[in-house]
Amino acid sequence: MRFALLFVATLLLNAPLFAQQPNIGNLTLVDEGGFNELDIRISAVNASDSDTTALAGEMEVLLNIDYGSGTTDTMVIKSADISASDLEFRLRVLFFTIAEINAQGMKGSASTPDGIGSVDPASGEFDAANHTFTIAEGIFSGEALGMPIDNNVSDTPITGLGAGTGTVTLANPVEGANRVITYDVTVTLPIAFDDTLPTGDGGVEADVTVSGTIKAVGTAFIIRPATYVEWAVEQGLAIDSQALYSLSENMSNDLIHALGHSAADVPSFPLEKSENGLRLNVGLSGQAAEVVIEYSEDLVSWDPLSAVRLVSSPGDPMEVSTPDELGFYRVIVSSE
Repeated sequence: MRFALLFVATLLLNAPLFAQQPNIGNLTLVDEGGFNELDIRISAVNASDSDTTALAGEMEVLLNIDYGSGTTDTMVIKSADISASDLEFRLRVLFFTIAEINAQGMKGSASTPDGIGSVDPASGEFDAANHTFTIAEGIFSGEALGMPIDNNVSDTPITGLGAGTGTVTLANPVEGANRVITYDVTVTLPIAFDDTLPTGDGGVEADVTVSGTIKAVGTAFIIRPATYVEWAVEQGLAIDSQALYSLSENMSNDLIHALGHSAADVPSFPLEKSENGLRLNVGLSGQAAEVVIEYSEDLVSWDPLSAVRLVSSPGDPMEVSTPDELGFYRVIVSSE
């Protein structure tokens, strides 16, 4: 272990600080039996009927891939543009039809309301209830109990949470030029919820049950951080120059590399002021190696900083709140 800097500020932080790299996955809904077919049941006046709509479209998801393990701890649905095939419902009591309802022009979307979307990286499983599915467009028309039905779903969207366990799988990593690693991505999202559907002015309100599993596949990529040797060659430095201060009098070469900087954009210090306190000064390419921040009151005894000070979101540069007392801080870089 080598430490690279002593720094005076107001801070208590924890370590280690090697963040995964978030990536965008562009996915397409599959045409595969058992997936992307939603069973929709409409119930009203002690009668019900069901039909199945086929889904097609695209999703964009935010992942947080760890290139070392090929896993992600995050899956956030950023956007989804989904179309649904038309539906027909005939609600009967005994031999009498009391309602005929047709659904046409339906479009849906999916989202992650809290913007977090935690995933168990070991299994790729997540709580589907962290995500929602909404039928946001379409016309429900027909007749119920002799009264016309004319409902624009955009006025009263049909929406609900996922249910059960979803999965996100990363497979077949391929590293290409410039350290770009591409993964095949598969996401499954089971949904099951109840909502209501007004059937028109003065009409009855119908209960709607939606269930099925969305499955989408596509790719996502990350740029693998350069090793110190790769980075040193790019910067014109000796490959064994980790401990030297060739690029900055305040930061060793290995710390500059670990924080994702090049010789052209070396910061003055590894920590910078932020709205919430202090933030690790990470380059645009993201962190390249594990670092640890330690705190001392006397420059003799050093301890890892407290985890309760962490205020940053997964994938973002480490940001911490600052207490009132002054102290000394050093950034430690693990040897490769």
